[in-house]
Amino acid sequence: MMAEICEHRPQEVFEVPSSSGEPESPTLPLNAPERPFKLLVKNEVFTIDSEKLRKLSPIFAIMCYGRDFENGRELAREIVDEKSHDIATFLNCLHNNSDIDVSNFGTILRLATKYQVDSLVESCENYILETADLNTLKPDQVLTLIIASNDYHLRRAVLAHLVLRLAQEDRLTFNRLKLSRFLPAYIYGGIIATNMNLSQAREISQMNGHSFRLERCTKILSRRSLCDKCKKIVESSVCEGCKLTLCKNHWSTEACTSDYGTRMLRELKANIVELDYD
Repeated sequence: MMAEICEHRPQEVFEVPSSSGEPESPTLPLNAPERPFKLLVKNEVFTIDSEKLRKLSPIFAIMCYGRDFENGRELAREIVDEKSHDIATFLNCLHNNSDIDVSNFGTILRLATKYQVDSLVESCENYILETADLNTLKPDQVLTLIIASNDYHLRRAVLAHLVLRLAQEDRLTFNRLKLSRFLPAYIYGGIIATNMNLSQAREISQMNGHSFRLERCTKILSRRSLCDKCKKIVESSVCEGCKLTLCKNHWSTEACTSDYGTRMLRELKANIVELDYD
């Protein structure tokens, strides 16, 4: 339905004012809209298919219909609180939601929420969950996406996806971004907790199936004690699975006889994101 609002190429939907400052006559696609309607934004005119747009947005249904347009009044409304570029971007993404990207995500989400275009809000969510390659984005860009997603109350899955990506950065990056200043406590806390879970998962995955206690989630806890295998007093760790005290040489070469460590790692990975968000 969204793609049908603006027929053919996006630029065919718009009227650009002439050099005299007066809008030119509408130039519509060959399969013209059922009910052409003009949106006047600053010095630009946008022609939309009001009949199709009203089915997507209750706000546009009110804007484009009603007693105001009885007695032959021109089918037009002025939007005074938006920039023409933002409206153009919004209409373009209604025409083709694949145009949503990191640079216009916040604008599209804001206008889709303002005009209650639920289908476009869903497209923004799908952009994060399915389309965007978050690993290629800079931390600053991911932070911008998180702020917009939280401001407009996107689904938890969307925020969790973004939190997981940002949590892969180091603490120096967190400090540079000033996360605690720009994010609410529950998201900031979720990023820090997820970062710790990622560090813990990396360490556990290197334990050869064993389950050793960690020191600050980043280092295997060890002390000088008798290794049950080589019978030498060396730096050793106690496995919570097989219950053996082992030096690094032995636990790294001999897999744990218990599946406890493997189960714990699988459970940690399944719940790697900690985010208290409804």
